[in-house]
Amino acid sequence: MARSAHYWTADKLDFLESYIPAFVHATKKASKRYYVDGFAGPGSNLIDGKERDGSPLIALNASEACTHYFLVERKRDLYKQLSSRINEHIRVKLVNLKRGNFNELVDDIFQILTKRHERLVELAPLLPWPDNVWMGISVENQKYVHRVDYLRQVPAKVRFLSCEPLLGPLELNLTDIHWVITGGESGPKHRPVKEEWVRSIRDQCQKAEVSFFHKQWGGTRPKSNGRMLDGRTWDDFPAIQTRVV
Repeated sequence: MARSAHYWTADKLDFLESYIPAFVHATKKASKRYYVDGFAGPGSNLIDGKERDGSPLIALNASEACTHYFLVERKRDLYKQLSSRINEHIRVKLVNLKRGNFNELVDDIFQILTKRHERLVELAPLLPWPDNVWMGISVENQKYVHRVDYLRQVPAKVRFLSCEPLLGPLELNLTDIHWVITGGESGPKHRPVKEEWVRSIRDQCQKAEVSFFHKQWGGTRPKSNGRMLDGRTWDDFPAIQTRVV
């Protein structure tokens, strides 16, 4: 039985139908691709009198599949309807369907990264911030250091900076920042990263007692030049106990 839905549901489904094929194509070389839907619904919607597949079925019916589908629905009746639809699907073996509160069922860490710092601050008060959602901002060179001030306004348990690809030296204010990631650019036209840029960021992190992770030096391929700095790898993660709420 389809659930009656509003026009904004149609907008969401339109977007999803365009986004999922683009996402799968862009990540076709990845060994794993996950589709996560924390408010999965019954699997179908009634919009303007016409029945239409819901988000889980749109994801499952995409021409190219993800490798894992994690679906959660809290309401018993909607869960039963969705379960019936999923059990008949050719890709049922790829699906992990659970009933319950999404925030209580998922204890993985979700790292969210954006360059849209102003939009982030607009949306932050409207969103829940469970402890397992870590929020990050891209800071490629000194031109974008102002993004860090916006990130500080977000009530995430962990706030991190992704300085990758690192394209210049950075002077950072790391107040209320928990983690910094550095990395060089990779690809045929990569722009080289200088060792002193990375070393300076590491030293700033150590002085501010912020975790530091150096991902790669980059090159034609991501692993072309390894990831050693001063004779060792730097693999620090924030030492914060997370609690799913």
